[in-house]
Amino acid sequence: MERENLELRQALAEVISENEKLKAERKTATAAMFRLLISNIELMDQCMPEWRHFAKDQIEGLLEVLK
Repeated sequence: MERENLELRQALAEVISENEKLKAERKTATAAMFRLLISNIELMDQCMPEWRHFAKDQIEGLLEVLK
């Protein structure tokens, strides 16, 4: 019984460790995604400054369709 408890605690520690690793990787991926999004917005601003107005109109139109 004691051995089983030890094995369960060890397995739990491994799961917790893996969970922490995945959290760190998710933070890294999220940061990279946000940097890419910001770069894309900056590029759109440079190439087509009026894109935001167009996008806003499209989003408002879609919201009307969803009502």
